[in-house]
Amino acid sequence: MNTLSDIDKQIAELEAKKKQLVEEEKQKVMQKAQDAIKELNALGFNYQLVDGAKKTKTRTRRSGVRDSVLAEIKKHPNGISRADLLEAMGATDTKAQQSVSNAVAALKKADEIATEQGHYTAQG
Repeated sequence: MNTLSDIDKQIAELEAKKKQLVEEEKQKVMQKAQDAIKELNALGFNYQLVDGAKKTKTRTRRSGVRDSVLAEIKKHPNGISRADLLEAMGATDTKAQQSVSNAVAALKKADEIATEQGHYTAQG
């Protein structure tokens, strides 16, 4: 009867063998890909093989709309209504209106603006 450690050892050996087989197959396929690229480049193309690892992108905000909305709100010390803000921003279609609304929500969350009596006002 096999003990648990014997089973773990067998699993580790099988995983190592699997890793080796996958790496060998990868090398064969990579060589085929490199040969195909050489053939394409010989025909006048400019292909190259790159690593398939994806780069992780960090999200950064596009400050344009948010900064523009805040600047417009700051122009109105007594506050500006949503309708007047949309008009001032030239937000005539649904997509533009949503963009302004998203900016307003982000500015509220960041405590840069407040809503008082149905009007947006700049904080501080």
